[in-house]
Amino acid sequence: MTVLGMDLDRFNVSIKDRKAILVIALVNTLVFFTIWVMELQFGFRPTERVGWFFYGNDAHSYLDPIESLISNGTYAMPSGPTAFRMPGFLPFYGPFYALFGKTIGLHIFSIINLFFTIGTGVLIYKLAKRHVWFIGALLLAVGFALFPRLTSYGYLGASETIAAFSLTAAVYYFVKWFDQPKSITAFKVSIFLTMLLMLKPIAILLFIILGIIVLIRSVTTKAGLKSLMVVCFYFFIVPSVCISVWTARNYIAFDKFIPLTPTLSSKGADQAFRSFCRRTGLQFQSWQGSDARVWFLHERHKMYDADYANSNPFPDYLFTSKFNYDTLVDLRNDWHRQMSEKNEVESSRLDAQIESRFWTYSQSFIDEHPFHFLVTIRFVFLKDFILIRDSFSPFKQNTLFFKALRAHYFLTYYAIVLAFLLGIISLYFKRNRSAYFIVVTAVVFVLLHVAMGRIENRYLMPATPLFVLGLALFIDSISNRFQLKTKG
Repeated sequence: MTVLGMDLDRFNVSIKDRKAILVIALVNTLVFFTIWVMELQFGFRPTERVGWFFYGNDAHSYLDPIESLISNGTYAMPSGPTAFRMPGFLPFYGPFYALFGKTIGLHIFSIINLFFTIGTGVLIYKLAKRHVWFIGALLLAVGFALFPRLTSYGYLGASETIAAFSLTAAVYYFVKWFDQPKSITAFKVSIFLTMLLMLKPIAILLFIILGIIVLIRSVTTKAGLKSLMVVCFYFFIVPSVCISVWTARNYIAFDKFIPLTPTLSSKGADQAFRSFCRRTGLQFQSWQGSDARVWFLHERHKMYDADYANSNPFPDYLFTSKFNYDTLVDLRNDWHRQMSEKNEVESSRLDAQIESRFWTYSQSFIDEHPFHFLVTIRFVFLKDFILIRDSFSPFKQNTLFFKALRAHYFLTYYAIVLAFLLGIISLYFKRNRSAYFIVVTAVVFVLLHVAMGRIENRYLMPATPLFVLGLALFIDSISNRFQLKTKG
């Protein structure tokens, strides 16, 4: 029997495990196609469609450069060569676009996302089995399959589905490597973390943390220098090659050193505005009706609200000696003037001036309110990152069925968050390698985004399989504690 390219007989998978994997595959497939067909019939997303495929969540920025590379030999958006997205989708979309064209290629790409979703469920099952009984592990994997939000990313051209599989697979093989260090296992960790990195450049920080863990283990087990060098080679060879090739390509295309993404060093008024928000704790997602972008770009924004635009929605601790509410109103007016300016030279001058003012305001906030910068806004970010404002269901109908479906989107999300919190609590009762790697990786993934102010909620999705495993760890820890008390 073969699943996701794995020969189950070769790996001595039991009959019970094969049945579990089959159930996971069937449930994921049923949910995937049910949600997909329902959205085609009843969805309200104002997104572009090609056949059954929805362009959503920045899909063009991931897929268009790949189409350009296959068709023209240049990794580019319609506006020109780009380094904005690393080519993480290339092996999963490029060959099918080249062979079958856009429409069929996009549909095959959607189905490939389904296989990655099934793979994530299988990994949840296998990791959960280390801590709970068979039926408990199967229920967790099937329960995760019933979480429709991550499923929907598979036909939206978003990176979260493959990223979730990559992160879960990296943790799975890292746990195996820590139990029994083998070069091939370390190499698999490297492959899957690189897959994650090519879709989510923030994952480079996970490589750093991973390296620290590898170093600590080598020291505590008194491994020799040669052994340490070998394991480091296998852990870091794949990302090193990929980043080197990507950086060389960017240098040739732009005559600049761009190792991951230019957004880490981009300039201009909009990027300075984003940095201002990240340093002061303001929301700037443009699809929210009450965020800083709506306020600053009120007349140009699709979610324009005159009352909100003319109000003062900013917390009192935001202001400094360099800027206050009136200063921000002036800056907003200048930004509007810059966007309406027809003279290119004058527009560039105003853009640079606005950029400078945003940076000045940001630095003044850091200098004058260090506690708020280091502590207060981190809690604000954490709350905004985890506590969603809406169910994110693509169905707005008012029938009882669709109300129940929206409630399902909302409740399954918070069930996963609750499992994550229980997993953190479980570390108090149960301390073993597997538990630490699962929970700590999830926590680190969350905190990295909070620390960098990148808190769009969909960025949380790759860690949700690890969140679900928190429930397995909690059940295991409570069970062990109860048994110990009973024996006592």
